[in-house]
Formats: sequence, C-alpha cells, structure tokens
Amino acid sequence: CPVGEVCVSGNCVNASTCYEIQPFSASSTDAKADTPKVVAYGNNFYLIWKDRRNKTSYNDLYMNRVDISGVALTNDILLTDTDAKAYDPQIAVGNAGIAYVWDDSRTSLNSEIYFNFVDFNGVRAGNDKRVTNISGSSWYPSVAYNPLTGGYGITWMDGRDGNQEIYFVTIDNNGAPTI
Repeated sequence: CPVGEVCVSGNCVNASTCYEIQPFSASSTDAKADTPKVVAYGNNFYLIWKDRRNKTSYNDLYMNRVDISGVALTNDILLTDTDAKAYDPQIAVGNAGIAYVWDDSRTSLNSEIYFNFVDFNGVRAGNDKRVTNISGSSWYPSVAYNPLTGGYGITWMDGRDGNQEIYFVTIDNNGAPTI
C-alpha cells in the first residue's frame, strides 16, 4: 500500500503502514478441523482442536506444541479416540502440564463433560475422567488452573433440572474432586 494507507483484507485503506500477517497451518490434516483454543507457557504455545481425520461422523481432539517463532515442535497428538463426537474443547496450562476438558456422548445419547491431562511433551496421564454423570446433557466446559492449590476449576452448563444452569467443581491433576 502507498504511504498513508493500511492493508485490510488485501485492500488499501488510509494509514501509514501496511503489515501482512502470514499464518501457518497448525494442524496436519485434510479433514475438517475447527474450534481451536490456545494457551501459552514459557516459550511455547499449546493448541487444541477437534477434527475428523480418522472418522467420517465423529470428532477426535488433537493437540500441538508450537514455539514462539511458529515452528511446530510435535506432530499432532491424538487426545481422544472414542466412537463419540468430541465437542467444545478447552485447555489450561499448569505447572506440570496441560489440562483439557470437552463434552462427548460416548456412554449415552446425552453429552457429558470429560477431563484429562498431558505433560508438556504431550504424554497423556491415563484414561479420560468423567466429570458429569447426569440424566440430561452437559455442554460447554471451561477449565482454569489455580497456582495456589495446583488444581483446576471446571465449569459447564447442563440441563439436569429441566433448565440450563451453570455448575462448577475443582479437581486435582488426576481428576479427583477437591471440594
């Protein structure tokens, strides 16, 4: 763009500098990938998303670690592998690794909230932990790390009482409730 204009979506608009942002592909799939989330820790970014590379009708969750210059440090790491649709992934970083939550319907027609943990190299901490177990569905989880306790807070919406309400629980790295 000439001096005095800025580039917006490839078009020049009034301003003095034009910067073109060059994104890179953070996932290595030809399948539909969506709902990305990202957290930063040290010199790395940790990304989580869902995609259908291994299944035509179900989503799995994947993670990748990227350095501050945008170089992928790992291949895509498979986080879930069930015959259920994984939705709404969320991610939080703690001192020992990455916690992630999502909802899926692996045990019934209703969606439930699940939790798991990976170290900073992407090694999973065992089996997925089921956070909810209700007759209605649970959706839209969120997770946050508490550095004072070393645990995680998880919140979500569910319809156990016939209307949509917000629920909260705290858990440790192993998925055990702490309150």
